[in-house]
Order: sequence, then C-alpha cells, then structure tokens
Amino acid sequence: MFKAVIFDMDGLIFDTERLNVDAWQTVGQNNGLAITEKMALEAVGLSPALTKAVFETYLGELPQFYELREQRIHFVRQSIAEHGMPVKKGLTELLDFLLKNGYKLALATSTPRALATSYLELAGILDCFDPIVCGDMIEHSKPAPDIYLKACELLHEAPENCLTLEDSPVGVKAAWLAGTRPVMIPDLIEPDEAVGRMLYACVDSLMDVIQLLYQAAPEEDQRSIDPQ
Repeated sequence: MFKAVIFDMDGLIFDTERLNVDAWQTVGQNNGLAITEKMALEAVGLSPALTKAVFETYLGELPQFYELREQRIHFVRQSIAEHGMPVKKGLTELLDFLLKNGYKLALATSTPRALATSYLELAGILDCFDPIVCGDMIEHSKPAPDIYLKACELLHEAPENCLTLEDSPVGVKAAWLAGTRPVMIPDLIEPDEAVGRMLYACVDSLMDVIQLLYQAAPEEDQRSIDPQ
C-alpha cells in the first residue's frame, strides 16, 4: 500500500506547459530568434540551465538566455492574471481523496520555489503539500533523481512507498531512478517504449489515480479507504 503521493507541478497540477511553449515562441519572435515548438517541447520538465543547453544546441550561444526566460515568465504571469490559474481536470477530487484517506502529499517541481509557491497560492492549494521541493533547492535537476530522493527523505518514506505523478518523460525518468513508482498522465508528450518500461501506470487524468491507489491497497485495507 502506498503511503505518500508526490506531485510534479507544471503540466500535471496546472495546465501551464502549453502556456510555456507558446510563451517561448512569442519571446523568440519578439527577439528575432527562431524558438520553435519542437525546441520548447524538448525543454519540458527541464531546469533553466538544461533548457538553455537545449536552446543553444539549435541557436548557438545565448548569453541573454536568462533575460529571455524572464520575458517568458512575464508572458505566462500575464496570461494567468487575465484568465486565472488553469487547473488540471480531477485535481480537486484527487486532493480531497488523498487528504481524506491519510496519504502524505509532497510536491517535486523543477520550477524555482518563489514561482512555484505563488502558483500554488493562486490556486488555493499551497497548504496541501508538505514538503515542497523545488529546482533551486537541489544540486541536480530532473532527469536526475535528486528531487524525488529529497522529497522521500522529507516525507520519511522509502521510495517504493511513494507514488509519483508526472506528465513528462524527463520527470518519469527522475522518479524511476529515485526508486519511486511513476504514474504518467501525459500532457504535451506521450510516453515512448523506453518511458513505458519505467511506468507503474499511465492514465488519462488525475481522477484515474484514485482508482489506482484503491486497487493498490491490500484487500483488508480497502474497507477503510473511501474511493469516492
């Protein structure tokens, strides 16, 4: 039986990956750079430093990268201010189920802490997660396992007792290397065969995680779990 659930954030809790991809293309256009959708998709789930490396593979040296990144963040914040925080389908129901049934909840995101907490506050769910581990709190970002190992440590749970929820191949690999049980809920990128071999499960929405957890519990414990 799983004791804890660890969440990724962008593309998993919030429908922000498409916003980020569109924002990168807009920033590229505004600065005379051919930042394509393909390039932006390759950077999904990566830290700022690794995103810079991806872009430089296509565009050459970008000494202004972090200034471009600030423009991208500003674009996304403007969109959220105008349209609200785009929450993924099933999030409220899943959080209610987890809290009602005594699961520990953690967040493990490559997003820097200040930005991550501001998003969680906007959505009114900051208090649901303890601990919150962010990209600027660890040495090696996804796909290295550091962020998930840190989350397990702070949860005081063995990795095999933790179900991890991810939307990207990069995050799945990090969760798998840490020894947790990755569940993928694809957003912009579907799992290939290599990613599929790392998965505990692949489901369509956060709502489906409820049934996964119910089925993973021993039969004698299912009586005490409310799957509704």
